Amino acid sequence: EITVKNPSISLSKTKATLYTYDKLTLKATTKPSDVTVKWTSSNTKIAKVSSSGKVTPVKPGKVDITASFVYGGKTYKSVCAVTVKQQEAITVEYVDWEINSADGVEPEITVKNNTDKDIKEIVFETEYRNKYGNPAYCEIGDFYTRNLHVVSGLDAKSTDTFYWDAAVYNSNVHRIDIN
Repeated sequence: EITVKNPSISLSKTKATLYTYDKLTLKATTKPSDVTVKWTSSNTKIAKVSSSGKVTPVKPGKVDITASFVYGGKTYKSVCAVTVKQQEAITVEYVDWEINSADGVEPEITVKNNTDKDIKEIVFETEYRNKYGNPAYCEIGDFYTRNLHVVSGLDAKSTDTFYWDAAVYNSNVHRIDIN
């Protein structure tokens, strides 16, 4: 009795989109199962891959991650097409404000830490504008920009909302620009 097996390799994903702060570990399933899988990246300037299939994005672009093995003198391979996109370390998820009874603008900003590292301090430079896009100057301080500090920081891969008491006094504020 003879059993004929067709060697093959398949990956846990054949397509993936990663941001520059993401990580992805691909799994290869092979027949036969006792072969050594070799991992390669078509462009290590876009994404690198370790000998265990861990993909590390480097910069935005497209790259093919290939898993292969040699069996009976023939090479078998499977490819995962990876698109790497740029993502900022911090993204602003939501902004709102209210004007209190003294015409003080009280900002509320929700931000997300996209990295796997804790951020110790965040500084928002805010500009206050009227409905025409012109600066809405503080009525008691003659400025329209303000730095808002978050000294409590932001844990890795977390989202939090921060509030400030009156940052500027002007009831004509129509929008807040944030850097």
